[in-house]
Amino acid sequence: MRVMTWNVWWRFGGAWQERATGIAATLEQAKPDVVGLVEAWADDDTTQPRRLADRLGMAAAAFAPTSLPPVPDPPEEPTQAGIEMGVGLLSSWSILATEIHRLPSAQRPGPPPSALSNTRGARCT
Repeated sequence: MRVMTWNVWWRFGGAWQERATGIAATLEQAKPDVVGLVEAWADDDTTQPRRLADRLGMAAAAFAPTSLPPVPDPPEEPTQAGIEMGVGLLSSWSILATEIHRLPSAQRPGPPPSALSNTRGARCT
């Protein structure tokens, strides 16, 4: 089994669409079975994990919103407006269910960050 994790850096830096091409090309070359994504994005129509899973021919993708790092408020550029920050999972096998785990965060204000596991509860896309 080939497993990868990657901080894909949300839509920071202004060149996120160009980075998306390089991320997909690298994943195509590495051929992982499971990929964990940090700082992935989601909008009303799709998620970054879903787009990558489709391009790679993977069986499943999941996304869970998280608060860390926070989404810029106000947005730094128009393509950031209304976009969620989260963690994602890509899998060559079906994901039967997922679960969002809220992580301890007493030292910081606001909503807690989260982690995603493949048991039950998060949005599978």
